[in-house]
Amino acid sequence: MDPAKFNGTTAASAPAEVKTYRIDIKEFSFGSEPLTVEAGSKVIFTNYDDMKHNAVAVDGSFASPLLAKGESYTVTLDKAGTIDYYCEPHKSFMTGQIIVK
Repeated sequence: MDPAKFNGTTAASAPAEVKTYRIDIKEFSFGSEPLTVEAGSKVIFTNYDDMKHNAVAVDGSFASPLLAKGESYTVTLDKAGTIDYYCEPHKSFMTGQIIVK
């Protein structure tokens, strides 16, 4: 077979696997520790409280709607950096942080 005349396909590099992380909203908290993720990861916020909550990034990179109990919202974080976020109705005490590497 002459490689110069080959018309077949070449193997494409496989896309990197997207990692998914979960942040459980319960007892008026996003959890106590900052979450560290890789750029390109998905983060799923799920509300387990009877009260509605949301997650809003201080830098404006994402803002979920108010989530009722059992509802979820997914964001994809493509840019490296530190994202501080809060729940709008409870922002005086309900905050969190995601570190994107």
